[in-house]
Amino acid sequence: MSEVEFYIARIEFDQQLTLFAGYNSENTEQDLFYEEMMAFTDRNTRVYPPEDDDEEEEPENEWFFGDVRGNNIINKSNSSNRCIVGKFGKSYRNDPEIYDREEADFVESEESTKESDYSMFIIDPVEEIIIFNQVYRVRNKNFKDNFERAYEAFRSEDDGSITLKFIDNNKSLTEILSEYTVTESELTVHPYADDAEDRVEIENLMNELGAREFTITPKSDLGLNTDSEFLRDSAELVEETGSDYEIVYKTESDLKAVKKSGKDNAILRDDRPNSVGWYVSHGSELIEYALSIDDEI
Repeated sequence: MSEVEFYIARIEFDQQLTLFAGYNSENTEQDLFYEEMMAFTDRNTRVYPPEDDDEEEEPENEWFFGDVRGNNIINKSNSSNRCIVGKFGKSYRNDPEIYDREEADFVESEESTKESDYSMFIIDPVEEIIIFNQVYRVRNKNFKDNFERAYEAFRSEDDGSITLKFIDNNKSLTEILSEYTVTESELTVHPYADDAEDRVEIENLMNELGAREFTITPKSDLGLNTDSEFLRDSAELVEETGSDYEIVYKTESDLKAVKKSGKDNAILRDDRPNSVGWYVSHGSELIEYALSIDDEI
């Protein structure tokens, strides 16, 4: 099964939920959040673009929610959070290519087909966050943009809107090497920092290879030796020179976290979930990780 990446975002409402008709101002903020998100997501109609009775033809991309349900998630302190899990994805028009014997070539079929792809998610009303996995047709920014547009369409009469604000992983490479079990790394080393000549092993390797740069990709399911002087010197050079890198490490909940150059977002990696039930069984670890990296939650 192929691995996918998971992203975490805060859900920020641009208005007070108590302003919407039908909501009891005596309810707790958590109850209001849950009720609003459940009303928004638990629908079997197209959520974006909004359905229109006068619509002459289907849009190229249609966004839907699916298999939405409320579930209690037991957290680390054995208390229960009422969370929402579900699917969010799109149905899209596909114009496949077929082989034309007369043309002796592959040509676009005259018949379009409808296909779909979707991400899965969990929403925690207590922490006001959403965690979701991206897939080939629904990338992280694609998910964010259409989730926000769908909510704006849902609350169009009230001028309601929300923002998904991605949570970042602000740990440095050297911090990760010092604090966690690192299972994979890919470091592109450019030894051009001011004190690069002090890293003897790297200097010797560069001289021996006659190279201006090199990439190392050590892997170990049990964890790399992060006390290795060569690995630490390489990581320091990568940070000092702004070179490319990707590092995978285990969180306290034994999830796989990923830190990439040029990408501040907090990322987790795992096999693609086969049902929303995966989010129910792993919800507490996912939320625990989100809390561990973001002080604002």
